[in-house]
Amino acid sequence: MNTAMQRDRVLEGVWLLLVLSTVATWILGDERLFGGDAAVAAVLILAISAVKVWLIVAYFMEVRQAPLVLRAAFLAYLGVVFASLAGLYLLR
Repeated sequence: MNTAMQRDRVLEGVWLLLVLSTVATWILGDERLFGGDAAVAAVLILAISAVKVWLIVAYFMEVRQAPLVLRAAFLAYLGVVFASLAGLYLLR
């Protein structure tokens, strides 16, 4: 299998994972699932969303092949945003 076909198969797998994670966040959005504790659902949805952002940036924007400094800066930014938003939901 040539390199282009391998890349396409990887991207198809990432796309399927993105679709499945979207369905998971939709299911988690049902308030009855956690007995009305929306903060737990919100943090789980934020965590899944952070993974989705990382997958899109890494595979479709090809940042995984970028210099280490750029990858580290992006991951740090994503971590700070996730921690900030999760903290806001959990401290309310």
